[in-house]
Amino acid sequence: MQLAASTRSLWDLSFSDACVQLQELGFDSVELCLDERLEQLKPSKVIADPDSVALQMKEASRLAASSVFLEGENDRSVFEGV
Repeated sequence: MQLAASTRSLWDLSFSDACVQLQELGFDSVELCLDERLEQLKPSKVIADPDSVALQMKEASRLAASSVFLEGENDRSVFEGV
């Protein structure tokens, strides 16, 4: 059985710390919550440098990304960029 959790549930932690915490809690995969209002992981950062975000996640934990949750009102270009 695979268990996933969202980084949204740990919004007050950095992205790396949230990944580590979820891994330590026994989750196998993670839903990436992208929100411009939070410091954790912004859609604009993912669009600007997706490889850096992937590397940051890989370095933080062994979690696999299961899905992406795009918070807030976003236009089509944001969806396409992510």
